[in-house]
Amino acid sequence: MKRILFLFLLLYGCKQEEEKINIPRGSEFTKGFTVYESISGDRKWFLKADSAITEKDRIRIYGVHLKFLDREDIRSVLTSDSGFVIEKTGDLIAYGNVNVVTKDSVKLFTDSLSWDNRNEKILVEGVFHYTGKDEEFEGEGLESDPELKHILIKKRVEGKGRIEE
Repeated sequence: MKRILFLFLLLYGCKQEEEKINIPRGSEFTKGFTVYESISGDRKWFLKADSAITEKDRIRIYGVHLKFLDREDIRSVLTSDSGFVIEKTGDLIAYGNVNVVTKDSVKLFTDSLSWDNRNEKILVEGVFHYTGKDEEFEGEGLESDPELKHILIKKRVEGKGRIEE
């Protein structure tokens, strides 16, 4: 009896289900998606995603890994479960386990955020958690550059460390 139970658990636990992605009509599915934004030959950001669905005016992305660049230097890296890229503007909306980590190891965690490509701003409408070198705080509503150096907190904040007004 123990052997049958062990075999059942082994077989059931090892069974992998294919991830089902709903692809709308007229859309294209891509595995291993890569795109970058550049202005006058200088790369501004480099996006890799595990998969993507190209729709009419946006690209739905999964397994997001976005590097914000200053020429070829990495300013920060954004990761998330999924998101959208608006093709016309290059704006990004990231959802699920969103993390931004700078080259100085400053960290921002939230459930969702937007990237305003034209103004080069990270925007968080909801709750976020920030961890810096000498400060740690939580708040609601944030606007920042990709290096998380110039932060504007919109609604509330609480934590420890030095915050300039």
